[in-house]
Amino acid sequence: MTEISTEKDQLREEFNQWADAGRGEGMRKGHWDMTMQTIDKMNLSGDETVLDLGCGNGWAVRELAARLSKGKVVGIDISDKMIEEANAKSSEVENVEFYATSADDLPFDEEEFDQILSVESFYYYPKLEPVLEEIRRVLKSGGKFWCVVDLYKGNKYSMTWPEKLDVPVHALGEQDYRMLFQNAGLKVTNQERIIDRRPVKEENFKPGWGTPTFEDYKEYKSLGSLLTVGQK
Repeated sequence: MTEISTEKDQLREEFNQWADAGRGEGMRKGHWDMTMQTIDKMNLSGDETVLDLGCGNGWAVRELAARLSKGKVVGIDISDKMIEEANAKSSEVENVEFYATSADDLPFDEEEFDQILSVESFYYYPKLEPVLEEIRRVLKSGGKFWCVVDLYKGNKYSMTWPEKLDVPVHALGEQDYRMLFQNAGLKVTNQERIIDRRPVKEENFKPGWGTPTFEDYKEYKSLGSLLTVGQK
């Protein structure tokens, strides 16, 4: 077995395993509604250039692209296998591009993007400050970074995840995110909880990390995902 020499290598290997296991589709189903609510809040006009950080198999990229008649969406992911899958699933979508790259070293020009989206990926990056510096660099003046996470201190059930995951993650609170954004030169224009609108049905329940009972799961879902919006 090849030795994993860096945190980035470890992260790439982990999400390549996710791709091999077909977990990209599970991410789409699990995070669908809160992502659609966030995209609605982005108020896309149709001609923007948008970046999706940690795009996985590209499902959110394709949803964004459908709303951009004259714009373009770019997806990046550290997993080359996820990017292969994203390209395969997006072969008939003209206004998308995908790159296998690290979020702290984006292969884009300064002020290239009108808006940037990150769904359930931000807390995986080994060092958050360099990622935010890159986000600010590639955002246009007035552009916004939309960061959505399920793992945060305000959701006690998600606090069981770090010890279960095979890679290190950042378990931060709402104020932590605000400070990180502000220190990176991004003005926090909004921070809220996004609640999944889909009904929680007991017949579909399966015990998960931190939610061994259906009552736990209902409360976990009621706490929502944390959205933090930073503007350059």
